[in-house]
Amino acid sequence: MEAALADLRRTTRAAVCAECGKCTAVCPLAACGGFSARAIACQHLDEEIAGNGIGLRRCLTCGSCDLRCPQGVRFMELVRGVRELSPR
Repeated sequence: MEAALADLRRTTRAAVCAECGKCTAVCPLAACGGFSARAIACQHLDEEIAGNGIGLRRCLTCGSCDLRCPQGVRFMELVRGVRELSPR
């Protein structure tokens, strides 16, 4: 699982997140409170997988974060990958 997670971080560019918050600023769930694409991608990915990806399961997969990210982090690909890695 560690190798899969490391590969996911690399292929989705989550490892290069600058934590600027632009993804969270355009996220409809973040506007409602309690969800931060940036925090999950950059800080809490291991916890998401350990906790069954519950935070990422709330993601609407609207793609706004992907469009807004200046670093090119592919958050939608990250969400799908974590959902596949997480036990249900």
